[in-house]
Amino acid sequence: MTGIVTYLLLPLFLCHIIPSAGAATARLLIYSATERFRHDSIPTAIDSLKENGPAIDVIFDATEDASQFNDANLAMYDALVFLSTTGEGELSLTTAPPEI
Repeated sequence: MTGIVTYLLLPLFLCHIIPSAGAATARLLIYSATERFRHDSIPTAIDSLKENGPAIDVIFDATEDASQFNDANLAMYDALVFLSTTGEGELSLTTAPPEI
């Protein structure tokens, strides 16, 4: 069910980050690390996003390496896609969230 929701919501999300004509190509980082259960569709989803990205002027990079979540690396991306991740993994806040 979660996979279906992801595929239904991703196009709506992409509509908000896709650059307009003449703007720079958007770059998204797909994170698909899993603990315990791993859905068989993850490689297919990554391949499909990468293959279809140029049609919507988006470059997709994929990783399962939590060390990629650092300020220098994330500054290269316009958005993140958490694709069928499970467990809490190694991701954690390295700095306190901003106060509102």
